[in-house]
Amino acid sequence: MESSSYPVIVAGAGPAGFGAALSAARSGAETLLLERNTCTGGLAAAGLLGFWGPLDNAARNKCDWERFRLDREGKEYTGRLKIGQRILGGITEEFISSLEKLGGAYVPKFGFTETDVETTKFVMEEMLLAAGVKIIYQAQVVSASCEKGFPVLTVAMKEGLRRFAAKIVVDATGDGDVAFQLGAEWKQGRDTDGKCQGVTLVFRIGNVKTDYIEFLPDTELSAKVKAAAEKAFNDGEISFNPKGLGCLSRDPSFKGNFIVNQQHTFDIDGTKSEEITKALINGRRQIRELVSFYRKHAPGCEDCYLIDSGFQLGVRETRRIIGDYVITGEDVTHARKFEDGICRNANFLDMHMPNNGKKKADPKKKRIWYEEAKGVQAGDWQDLPYRALLPKGLENIIVAGRCISGTHEAMSSYRLMPTCTGMGEAAGTAAALALKRKLAPRKINVAELQKILRKNGAKV
Repeated sequence: MESSSYPVIVAGAGPAGFGAALSAARSGAETLLLERNTCTGGLAAAGLLGFWGPLDNAARNKCDWERFRLDREGKEYTGRLKIGQRILGGITEEFISSLEKLGGAYVPKFGFTETDVETTKFVMEEMLLAAGVKIIYQAQVVSASCEKGFPVLTVAMKEGLRRFAAKIVVDATGDGDVAFQLGAEWKQGRDTDGKCQGVTLVFRIGNVKTDYIEFLPDTELSAKVKAAAEKAFNDGEISFNPKGLGCLSRDPSFKGNFIVNQQHTFDIDGTKSEEITKALINGRRQIRELVSFYRKHAPGCEDCYLIDSGFQLGVRETRRIIGDYVITGEDVTHARKFEDGICRNANFLDMHMPNNGKKKADPKKKRIWYEEAKGVQAGDWQDLPYRALLPKGLENIIVAGRCISGTHEAMSSYRLMPTCTGMGEAAGTAAALALKRKLAPRKINVAELQKILRKNGAKV
């Protein structure tokens, strides 16, 4: 079997892997990025999710909708709407800014950023190549071992199996695949029954005539569609209740195109291929129902059509690798700060679960039940500690992304793509620093890591 070695290997080129590989290379480490898909970006590209969570800590939901209207009218924010600040900088901010310059993003002062998936692929790839990152696509890590204290990955490629040895590996697979293969301790799902959050197959529709502002959740049109969905489900027109229009975002690539994050499949284990297959099949079936429903019941969508669906399933939760610190839901809601904080987070607890146990589920409508959303106060944030990126009992591996060490509740907050990019930047910078100082990642001076991150624009 052919073998190669690199100082830093990053597994997974989603937002976390992008941030990790770019920061490691920019910090002077020769870096290899392995990606199972044919592009960078993960869910933001292959999964069609052109909807990046906020880079700020302003109040969410209704406040976001009010700010959107004020932005449209060119008016200033007032009262509670103006409380907040950017809490993510560095590579995350640089990437979003690069998209905007190419016309590939709508970037508000506060709130969610709508992005074009093709521009996302291009910008990420060019940033990585400019930094000297070696990228290999269609490269799936299938096993990992530890040899003489260092990780060795076996990767399935077009030409067959190949071994890659590393001084330090950053596991940005989302599922903690490398850490799992190396024997890390892990948990999955909620404590009561092990169930994970629902998965979603994102899709795009075109030729929508309605102004986006009329689709906001607090509008009369939105309420009308929600009522129509309830009736359509009860009448047997559709097999599930979509609860309205779902989460829509504009596709910057073409006026009238919308990205739809609405479809859900529950009781899926995203670490198993057969389960993923079941979710993809169900997703495509539900999408056909949704598009038909929109044509009949959503004003302005009478002539809409399905453009495409993601070729990567949107998996919100799988393994959580247990690290030197386990982030809790209370850490999030109490906005806890840590001396080893390496990234900020202000997202609320956002758990897409079939039934949270607090509401009696109607067996006919058991599809979409969300946990109660709780989060930090507007203007505040929670620190993500570096210890949560270090798998307990393992050396020379750092995890980044939704698979870091935390509880089921906490993970639902920090799993958003901008936060994962920030984690990745910290992980890659730490890997390069460890190599420079000839130390294991666990032994580096975190204050020095934080100083480097701040110098590079990260808000730590």
